Amino acid sequence: MGAPVPGGVDALLGQQHLGGLAANDDGSGSGADGGRDDLANRRPELRMGYGFSALGDRFNSTPEFGLGLSNGQREYTLGWRLGLDRGGPVSIEFRLEATRREPANEDGAEPFNGLALRGAKRR
Repeated sequence: MGAPVPGGVDALLGQQHLGGLAANDDGSGSGADGGRDDLANRRPELRMGYGFSALGDRFNSTPEFGLGLSNGQREYTLGWRLGLDRGGPVSIEFRLEATRREPANEDGAEPFNGLALRGAKRR
């Protein structure tokens, strides 16, 4: 529903040829950042979760997991969000997230494990 967004998925699937999909107009992929390949930083990411009521129906609790892939690494996430379930002007959210990042190739790099606790309040 709504108006089409230029450059969104509809624009990608509506292309008749591959022109214009490169990082630069000339298709070289070398950007204004000193020649580094802009396409190397892109990666697909999948996040899935299911929210349900918690703490007397005042909060929305959402367990979630995610997978991110790139040429150099894989990233797995497992997390839990707890957000204030009101339609008012204030939004509060707490998030706990565990991450594991592994190299996609056998270059001897060690995997990274992380744990993050975040909080956010918006007006």
